[in-house]
Amino acid sequence: MNPGNVKFRIAPALALAACLIGCAAFSQAPVDSRENPTSPSFAISPDREQLALGNDSGLWIMSAGGGTARPLLPVGATAHNPGFSPDGTRLVYQSRQSEQWDLWIVELAGGDAQPITRTDYHEVEPVFWPDGHSVVFASDRTGTYDIWELHLSSGALRRLTGRSGTAYFPSVSEHGDVVYANELDGRWSLYLLRTGVTTLLARRTHPLQAPSWRPGGGLVVLTEQPSPAQSKLVMLLLDAQPLFKDLSRGERVEATPAAWLSGEELVYAASGLLWSRPLGSGPPRSVPFIPLVP
Repeated sequence: MNPGNVKFRIAPALALAACLIGCAAFSQAPVDSRENPTSPSFAISPDREQLALGNDSGLWIMSAGGGTARPLLPVGATAHNPGFSPDGTRLVYQSRQSEQWDLWIVELAGGDAQPITRTDYHEVEPVFWPDGHSVVFASDRTGTYDIWELHLSSGALRRLTGRSGTAYFPSVSEHGDVVYANELDGRWSLYLLRTGVTTLLARRTHPLQAPSWRPGGGLVVLTEQPSPAQSKLVMLLLDAQPLFKDLSRGERVEATPAAWLSGEELVYAASGLLWSRPLGSGPPRSVPFIPLVP
């Protein structure tokens, strides 16, 4: 599909659908099913100028401030958890084929998307390694979800975690530090993997989900769900003693990683819509998503 040769029109029904997808998730529970995600997911380009958004209707790209979004895939293709390559030319994402999640890459300049995994297992929540040569993701190929690294040119696989429980949402800093969530027997933990050494950052008896590194490191933002009807955006300061601080109040924040407009402002999803907010004081601002279709 070459977007440069196609004329588009606004599809308000799909814009509404993006809201309804997220709102429907909260009518049941804020945390999505792993194999059946319902919330829209998104990522910001390395230059902080473009926002990619994936959902059950397709994969879209728009200005980081929101507005009209053009499709990168045929409308109706399932695409979740997009992630930009470090040079900003490609997106990796997960797509479902016959109830099976695999990983795909598409060039922003145009062309057909290409699969990078085709297995009998689920591969989900991909992010690029800082050098752009590998993709880090979660997979249940050992019977439970662990974090893996796939080298794109050689196809070599490396298992990064082997801890008991279920690993979720790896986030990789520009320095190669990996933070991820892990659930075991109803206890949720946040771990840091640095140069082969794993450190426990936090543990809760309720879900900790979707961590996201701030540019430059030193701070992670994630979703915390104290009860089935309540979820919030929190930040974790990685000091000598890790410190949690609430960023949102009265919002139902969705379990999808935040994207950083800068080191002091981020985009997140709550109640089926996209919002931006500063790390400090200040109200959230809506980020409009208006899909275009051929």
